Amino acid sequence: MRDAADGDGFNDSAWDNFSGWVADHADIIKAIHSVLQKITLALSLLSFVFPVLAPFALAAAALTAGVGLVLAATGQMSWLEFGVDLLAVATMGVGAAASRTIAGVMTALKGTRVARLAAQGSPNALRVVTGSFNGVLKGRVAVKLGPLTVKNAPRWLEAYSAKGITNAHFLRVVQSAKAGAGGPLDDILLGIGKQEMAKLRLAGTVNLVASQTDKLFSTYAPTLMNVLPERVTDVVPDGVRDFLADGDSLHRATTWRIGS
Repeated sequence: MRDAADGDGFNDSAWDNFSGWVADHADIIKAIHSVLQKITLALSLLSFVFPVLAPFALAAAALTAGVGLVLAATGQMSWLEFGVDLLAVATMGVGAAASRTIAGVMTALKGTRVARLAAQGSPNALRVVTGSFNGVLKGRVAVKLGPLTVKNAPRWLEAYSAKGITNAHFLRVVQSAKAGAGGPLDDILLGIGKQEMAKLRLAGTVNLVASQTDKLFSTYAPTLMNVLPERVTDVVPDGVRDFLADGDSLHRATTWRIGS
């Protein structure tokens, strides 16, 4: 009887029952997912200025991805949207790890510069290096946001641009703090910090591209296909043209229930 029931084609397995429950409550679960996305975004932005919030932002992102996985696996949300959620978790994880490394680099950098000045005979090496760091960190700075440069930018804008206040401080030290600088060890530490900054930028770029993919196919491409003259759009093969003109095509193509 069990074999017959399992093979009769009816949707009566535990997974089918769970999928049915998700489908019945899809609107509520999607609303929760949307709220979690907004909370994650707010916490991630605030964590740039208040690093203590970074673990909470990562936890919110993980919870958002978990709810997204349930919706995607049951066919209530596209796997593309789940992929964006997952990339948000990965981006925050990379950012948190990179920021911790950069904080360690800053501490080591100060120590090696103090040691270098002391070896050169400076009687107040610690005071000189500390003053160098503090002077740089208290000074004003210009921040680039794409093609726009904001002179004397506020600290929160600088932290947003560098994806963290610790990272912003590192960039300031690299650019302007020169007391005790130099030597192979100093170069190695600066290289490590710059590599971590490169990881942050790459992770942010990947996340940005992924998040804009949905808008590209759901908004930009259909609008462009409708605005361009037919002599231009006729060059595009029929299947591709239909896919680009339909704003929901990518969502439908990447939406399916596991086991369907």
